[in-house]
Amino acid sequence: MRQLSRLHLRLSREIRDDLPEMIRRGMNPLVVDCLNCESGCNGGTGTTCRHKPVDELEFYVEKRKKEMQARYKSEIKDNESHDKLHALINQYWKPGLYDRQYRNLHSNNQNQLKKPTQSQIEEIYRT
Repeated sequence: MRQLSRLHLRLSREIRDDLPEMIRRGMNPLVVDCLNCESGCNGGTGTTCRHKPVDELEFYVEKRKKEMQARYKSEIKDNESHDKLHALINQYWKPGLYDRQYRNLHSNNQNQLKKPTQSQIEEIYRT
């Protein structure tokens, strides 16, 4: 069974080199999720858990998932579970809550940014 591979950006260069061969051999993961933070969103810089091992973070995420599935599962019928969950979500969700708008400011610094040399890029990957 293929799995989800989570990689933080530091590893993405190594994976980029190996992935074509893994695809050719049929051994590639189903999804490669390249993350900015080493521990992903659950252990990123905006969390209080950023120094915990990834396995510990994933353990608690999985535990909470199972608890919530049990909590909102209905033994009567599947529609009731669905309705209970959506009622809870609707208490908190507001239209536009997750909307984001971005402006392309690329040209603001175009003349001020210096392009790193190949050796600087390699040093960034090593750190």
